Amino acid sequence: MHVIAANWQYLLRASVNTLWLAVSGILISTALGTLVGVGCAVGVRAARYLNMVGVGIVRGVPLIVMLFLMYYSLPADISPYLAALVALSFYFTFFISEVIRGAILAIPLGQMEAAKSIGLTFWKRMWLVILPQAFRSAIPPLMNLWIVLIKGTTYASVIGVWELMTASTEVSQRTDAPFQVYGFDLVMFFVICYALTRIGRVAEARLRHGGH
Repeated sequence: MHVIAANWQYLLRASVNTLWLAVSGILISTALGTLVGVGCAVGVRAARYLNMVGVGIVRGVPLIVMLFLMYYSLPADISPYLAALVALSFYFTFFISEVIRGAILAIPLGQMEAAKSIGLTFWKRMWLVILPQAFRSAIPPLMNLWIVLIKGTTYASVIGVWELMTASTEVSQRTDAPFQVYGFDLVMFFVICYALTRIGRVAEARLRHGGH
């Protein structure tokens, strides 16, 4: 464990970069995916076409290929971190949009009609009535996608992003102690993903409690 004791601050700084990349990707892809998913569910033609093309791309292209495509297609002065963020956000936006679209379509039509009958505007009906119910059922699959996104940040090292895997490779090559270094990675990713799972379960419980 002397290797970790000597390098834990370096690895911890890299873990913070990984966490920021993951959180930023989750927030952006969830926001965009929700917009596209809502648009698809209510019949916006542009959203449907965009979702159809996007889903077709992300289902057929590995994430690592998407990272390379974004890195080499964006302007040369764009940082690897930003290229990775764009790739992760784009990739997961369309998986999330499918989850949101399905969750909205699963809500009985009577809910929308009842909200309309009391004079709520379309966006108020969506915000106050439909989306809270949709997110209640969407949280478990969303959590799974968020966890996949967190683990997907490890691919960002291939385009030069300094994050946990990059730092671990550097330390491992310098110390010749891969088991200790990557064991540290295992613990860090487990802690991050477990914390997200617990937060998701608490949010799901609160939404379900609020729905009764």
